[in-house]
Amino acid sequence: MGNRMVFTLRYIAATLVVASGVAMLASLWSGELIPYTVLTAIVGGIYIILGIGLYGQSRFSLFVGAVMPLTLAWYQINQGIADAAGELQFAVNLCIAALSLTVLWQVRKRPST
Repeated sequence: MGNRMVFTLRYIAATLVVASGVAMLASLWSGELIPYTVLTAIVGGIYIILGIGLYGQSRFSLFVGAVMPLTLAWYQINQGIADAAGELQFAVNLCIAALSLTVLWQVRKRPST
């Protein structure tokens, strides 16, 4: 896989993470202010920071970009997905993890900068 393709996949993953984070933060204004909503907004803020890291060159952000969405997807499976928004979040989390793992695999032998 070429450098351009790796860059494109990383850019797509970063954009999905930032968009997902913004949607999670927006849940503060669209629903009731309960502890679950506040926790979702905190995770959304972390997602935005992660997305900024994915726009860079760090391998650590790729690792976190795979682990964190998979953890949230696992949590969603255990708690049950209640609505269409939850299903979309689940699908986006799996896409982010797959893209991050693909890019991490492609850059594994490149020298660090």
